[in-house]
Amino acid sequence: MRNLLWITVLLSSTPGAQDKIDAKVVYVDAKNGFIAIDKGKKAGVGSDFEYDVVRQGADGDVVIGKARFEKYLGARELMAKLIVEDGTVPRMRVEDRVIGRRKG
Repeated sequence: MRNLLWITVLLSSTPGAQDKIDAKVVYVDAKNGFIAIDKGKKAGVGSDFEYDVVRQGADGDVVIGKARFEKYLGARELMAKLIVEDGTVPRMRVEDRVIGRRKG
């Protein structure tokens, strides 16, 4: 039992172990061109991912913009700030999904 607990702790504390991140937009700042998402350092969010902001459409998810990681937010780094450089941030809304895929 003790070994199982140790393995669980080790796996859950290894940031960036996955190849995909699924998050939600929690804040949109169209004036300054950024969004905040509900995932941060512990979830593996970082600059080694490419981020698509998507919205559910009639035919499935539709990409409405792309973003890049800038920094973690909060004392516990549980959220992240993403910069939207393609000019699509005014179309983004709270609750849109953000899909991060590892670069490379």
